[in-house]
Amino acid sequence: MAVCVVGNLVGSRSDLQERYEPYCADFGPVNLGVVHRFCEMLHERIQDPRLGSRHLVYYTDENPLVRSNTAFLLSTYMVTAPPLPILPDPTVP
Repeated sequence: MAVCVVGNLVGSRSDLQERYEPYCADFGPVNLGVVHRFCEMLHERIQDPRLGSRHLVYYTDENPLVRSNTAFLLSTYMVTAPPLPILPDPTVP
């Protein structure tokens, strides 16, 4: 997994999960094993104490097929992951 730190942001990506070996002319979604590994990897990254108060940004390349699989994986994580703590809005008094 590639990691890039810029100020308060930590950028992260991993090609392995988004790449898909097609059966014919399809492009995904990826299989359930890949979904499970991605969710575990992302959850570990979010829970990493080195992240601290930084924001995690997950990014991918410009290939539309890879982007759609990445969106699927991130959406699946948001649906299946344990709830994250809700941070107070600093703009609300």
